[in-house]
Amino acid sequence: MNDQRSSLSVARDVHGEKLAIANSLPRCSPEDVDLDSTVLANIGPAVQKFIDRGRIPGAVVMVARHGKVVFFEAFGQDRIDDNREYRCDTLVRVYSMTKPATSVAAMMLVEEGKLALADDISRWIPELEGLKVHLPGQPAGEWPQATPITVYQLLCHTAGFTYGYYGDSYVDRLYGKSRLLSRGSTLDQMAVKLGALPLASQPGSQWRYSIATDVLGLLIQRVSGVEFDHFLQERIFEPLEMSDTSFHVPSEKQSRLADSYLLDSEGKLQVVDAARTSRVLKRPDLFSGGGGLVSTAEDYMRFCLMLTNLGQWNGNRLLAPETVQQMTTNQLSPEMMPIDLAGKRVGVGFGYGFSVVVGRVPLATFTPLHEYGWGGAASTHFWISPQHDLVGIALTQKMPFTLDLENHVKRFVYRAVKD
Repeated sequence: MNDQRSSLSVARDVHGEKLAIANSLPRCSPEDVDLDSTVLANIGPAVQKFIDRGRIPGAVVMVARHGKVVFFEAFGQDRIDDNREYRCDTLVRVYSMTKPATSVAAMMLVEEGKLALADDISRWIPELEGLKVHLPGQPAGEWPQATPITVYQLLCHTAGFTYGYYGDSYVDRLYGKSRLLSRGSTLDQMAVKLGALPLASQPGSQWRYSIATDVLGLLIQRVSGVEFDHFLQERIFEPLEMSDTSFHVPSEKQSRLADSYLLDSEGKLQVVDAARTSRVLKRPDLFSGGGGLVSTAEDYMRFCLMLTNLGQWNGNRLLAPETVQQMTTNQLSPEMMPIDLAGKRVGVGFGYGFSVVVGRVPLATFTPLHEYGWGGAASTHFWISPQHDLVGIALTQKMPFTLDLENHVKRFVYRAVKD
């Protein structure tokens, strides 16, 4: 990386003119933190191959070690029809990368004694008390809930909920018809709808990716007495100076929003959510703790650096070190693994809002033990290796979700480690 990029991130504005965007995060050369810059230089060509093959429109990649950014570059286009280059400050829909922030918010309330992990959530969300359970091969709604749903189960995705679009079971179809996460409804209305549906499994019996983190957002709102979006803003985004992270894009920032794309059945990129007309331009009525945020690479890096620093960033402590360690430790029994999302992820368990590597990952054997992170529906990714004190972020806007971009970038990031 040349001297200019070690202190500045180069991008282009909407007119194609180069901008030098000062990065307020600490920066250094890769060699200063025992990374090989010649290996990191392979990231650009690897991402460009995906772009040239039409697999993604473009991407932003950011890497930090020991709390300092060593790589921060943008590639390709964020609006292909406008022939507009991706910028380092391009706004993207991070979707399920919202979940870790919601989980951190919940654990702040746990630390304050306002919640306990073993608490029955129906204490605050009575709409969800005594739900029936539909078991495969059995009539719907005939089996009583064996145990209460707890805060712990919401954090770990073992509460028995589902999403409605990652499967085609009887309960998935009911969820799909109910439009639980409609932006025009509210979290309270979501709870009423959810209370009329059966669970897909008994609480605590299996890992199932689900609406659980959205329920967690409602729980945070009711326990704190503060609207969920305001809670995140006041307790997380402002202390971490995440000024570009929100549930919608305000008018003065709309020119920075990327188009979102779908890879169709013919393998071609099609706009699925145009920036100029996107639903994220309007403040929603439902603040989805499971997938509603828009952010940037730099903002999300601030969140990640707080985690690598065990709950503290720039003099602001959000969580105790032992809380971060608990959140980023696998909580699943062997019978619940591997987690199943975009295929079975062998060697991967789950903590409180994060995937956690617990063994050899066959499709990414370079992945170290204890690495944690998560991704979003439009193929956004972040990963953190405590062993290497290293953070990687790779953001694009392409559906359906795949791990391809993450794994190709991650390979070079870990190869660059000298020590």
